[in-house]
Amino acid sequence: MAGRARFSLVTGCGQGGMGEALVREFTKQNVRPIATLVPNEPTEHLDQGGLRDGLKKHVYAVTGGDLDILVNNA
Repeated sequence: MAGRARFSLVTGCGQGGMGEALVREFTKQNVRPIATLVPNEPTEHLDQGGLRDGLKKHVYAVTGGDLDILVNNA
């Protein structure tokens, strides 16, 4: 799949949890992660790493319709 960006969507990316660890590892593997949180959770731990917090219409806008990995961790 050379030439096409790869994307992952991971739910439940609260600070210090498995979701956060997954999106950080996906980043190392050149897979662009989209991280989600529950509305009241702080986002600083993701923002500092340059990770995105988004869902729904944003997934299509970011990926162009090609989502390679989904981890429903929530």
